Amino acid sequence: MDPRATPLATKNLEGQIYNLIETAQKQSSLKVGINEATKQAMRGQAALIIIAANASPLEVALALPLVCEDKGIPYVFVSEQEGIGRAAQVSRSAGAVAILNSIDVSAMLHQIEML
Repeated sequence: MDPRATPLATKNLEGQIYNLIETAQKQSSLKVGINEATKQAMRGQAALIIIAANASPLEVALALPLVCEDKGIPYVFVSEQEGIGRAAQVSRSAGAVAILNSIDVSAMLHQIEML
């Protein structure tokens, strides 16, 4: 894992994050991909940004935490972009996803802050 990918979710938290992604997808409150996640963060419409620590090249994904910090949007890294893609129910891996404001992520945020 690249040391720049922080905060990195624990394996237990990753499972919960993937479940949250699935829920958001079913409620049409998910944007998939680094570019889409960046757009939602810039517009202030994201409640949580989830980024893959193995995104390639990682430098592209590392611009996203800067936007999130500027806009006050929480973010977390998970170990695999393949897991994000599966949870988002897309046929490819995904470097990042944005959970939109219409989903309640308060319980998840407390666990992310503990990282």
